[in-house]
Amino acid sequence: MGTAVFDRVKLAKLLEDLAMLSGMGVTFWHPEQDFCLIETSNIPSPYCGRLRKSPAMVEKCTQCEREALKAAKADLKPHYFTCHAGLHECISPVVYNGEILGFVMIGQIRFLESRIENIECVRGWIEQNGFDFHEIRQLYLNLPQVSRYKQQALLHMIEALSSFVHIEGLVRRIEFPLITRIEEFIDHHLAEHITLDDVALALNVSKSTICHTIQTEKGTTLTKIINKKRIDKVRAAIEAGASVTSAAYAAGFSSASYCSRVYLQITGARPTHHRQNA
Repeated sequence: MGTAVFDRVKLAKLLEDLAMLSGMGVTFWHPEQDFCLIETSNIPSPYCGRLRKSPAMVEKCTQCEREALKAAKADLKPHYFTCHAGLHECISPVVYNGEILGFVMIGQIRFLESRIENIECVRGWIEQNGFDFHEIRQLYLNLPQVSRYKQQALLHMIEALSSFVHIEGLVRRIEFPLITRIEEFIDHHLAEHITLDDVALALNVSKSTICHTIQTEKGTTLTKIINKKRIDKVRAAIEAGASVTSAAYAAGFSSASYCSRVYLQITGARPTHHRQNA
């Protein structure tokens, strides 16, 4: 486990070449986080750009992209879909030697195989959002028409380029020390119930390795690290005006009374003391 690092300039140039050759828009998504790193210059298309003048349309675009990304992450397979605006898209993981480098989404096109125009299916909400349907329809008809075979061919090319992307360092991963990964896991799951089994399973190491690493690097235990982080969060929340109870639950404590006991052990004072002095 580590963090992904990208050479955005080189990666963007590669995607622009793919977009130019295929006529399709191409975006590259972060392998872990749900955001687009790079989009080619033909995105958004005039059709999508016009619709995105409406905040409601932007929200629908975002929702559609997140759902597609979630599906691709679930089984690491390509997913073809028709977006809320009636365009054909596909998202596919970019994988090299079992390592996920990112996700590529291609599309903003009309399929040659379509017998009816998909825009007719979304005419209602286009007009409900204040657009002139005939203007929007013309922009839609100006979009490139691409066969599913051509879309699949581009995905195959991307798959073949995965090794190039990795070897050339366009996408690489920096590994963090185990103690950093442990603390990062705790930070991300602080509000949840965290056990030694949870940490070991998430980081794919043994429980004894987790305990030994924490003792060697920090001279403490997993429970104490978790409690210290939670108390820091509680104190910050109280100083910001939150109640002791809400701060305790938000930080992952099972009760306000237990939080108070741990708070006293670590800080030498009750949470109410810092609330009174906030």
